[in-house]
Amino acid sequence: MRIAGFLALAALCAVQFAATPAVGDVAGRTLVRLRAEPAVAGATITIGDLFDGAGAAASTSVLPAPPLGESLLIDARSLATLLSRNGLDWSDAGAVATVRVVRLSRDIRTEEISKAIAARLSSDTGRSLDIRLLPLSLVLHAPVASSGPVEVEILSFDAASGRFDANVRVPGAAPLHIAGIADEVMSVPVLARPYQRGEVVADADLAWQNLRITSLSRSIITDAKQLVGLAAKRPLRSGQPLQSSDIERPVVIAKGALVTITYEVPGLSLSDQGRALEPGAVGDTISVLNPGSHKTLLATVVSPDRVRLEPGDRSLLNIAAR
Repeated sequence: MRIAGFLALAALCAVQFAATPAVGDVAGRTLVRLRAEPAVAGATITIGDLFDGAGAAASTSVLPAPPLGESLLIDARSLATLLSRNGLDWSDAGAVATVRVVRLSRDIRTEEISKAIAARLSSDTGRSLDIRLLPLSLVLHAPVASSGPVEVEILSFDAASGRFDANVRVPGAAPLHIAGIADEVMSVPVLARPYQRGEVVADADLAWQNLRITSLSRSIITDAKQLVGLAAKRPLRSGQPLQSSDIERPVVIAKGALVTITYEVPGLSLSDQGRALEPGAVGDTISVLNPGSHKTLLATVVSPDRVRLEPGDRSLLNIAAR
């Protein structure tokens, strides 16, 4: 918040004070107390804005208010003169050199401004855009009583570079000129909570996050269908874009687990028991020991307790024949 310049304020006050009629004599002055943080919402500073207990003199004008969101310094001695002329007494005026008055405002900050510009540009271009303002931090000061949305006027937009110029305003406030860059974004799935290694991704645990297309690598997963049902290969943070290297098919057969080994061809179906020599997910080929024959077989995992020999592999058939 800036403090408005006030080099000639004492003289300005003196001219106004001389034209202000007194409403009480010296003997009947009313004691007033300076407000802890004087502030105004309107365009004029009054005695009542600065002091408590001013009575009928509260509406007496002192000075025009500073611009929205800014502040003004008033010479304390000039104020004491004004109070005296209006039948008021500021007993501790000697302890204060200047009085600082703030012009209240509804501050519209960078995030709200960026959203308004993004909505306008997205409507104009049909693309989802992320806005970077230059400078990065801006405030639009609007009257306290204003409630209207931010209005955006696009002055220029270069689709190739994303650079734009715009004016933004709200009713009752001066327009603010803004420049910046609009980046096209894509919504990608992210985890809504942290995941531990081996946890299987569920659709209910996914959220969506907009990322700039220029920052997306080819390995980042953009389709939720490519995540659901797969397992975390390592601990994963929430809100983190996922890459193909972060996930894997969930292990359904642990190393050392007992499994059923099956062999099926038209007209023939065989099965036997075995023990998995390594872990495996559905579709993986793992080594399985057949305890009866002490043979190690290579089989495809088909479920949490079953593996299958491929039709061309007659290992189980040879074992059964013995």
